[in-house]
Amino acid sequence: MKIQNLITAAFFVLVMVLEGCSPSIQVTNKSGQLLHKVKVRDVEFAENLDHCGNGCSTAFKSVPAGSNMIFLKVSEGSEWMQLGELGPFEKNRHYSVTITKSGAEFCAELWRRQQTNTTFNDDMTKVFVSGSCPH
Repeated sequence: MKIQNLITAAFFVLVMVLEGCSPSIQVTNKSGQLLHKVKVRDVEFAENLDHCGNGCSTAFKSVPAGSNMIFLKVSEGSEWMQLGELGPFEKNRHYSVTITKSGAEFCAELWRRQQTNTTFNDDMTKVFVSGSCPH
């Protein structure tokens, strides 16, 4: 029975290696305003967004590869705002979805991160991928 369990575990590890890992992303708030939550497809981010409005980032989480819709909730009681679709999110890569604000309008930007051990602002290797505004 133990050999069967080992074979099954080895198979799942092989599948994960062959298919690659999901993209890993963080959310960075550069809007100048406190935020309640940001959602990338169905993955919610809230850490550090409600006490810093410029340059604070959440921890990294996995999201589906491809394009993903970005949503924003300004306060606990507010409705989800749709900011648009960003992508492509590629497997085995790290990204920052950065929330900005132009006038009264929130926008989302997608940046590919090379140095995940630095803050977003200090990552000199980050590369802009795409941006989206609702209007």
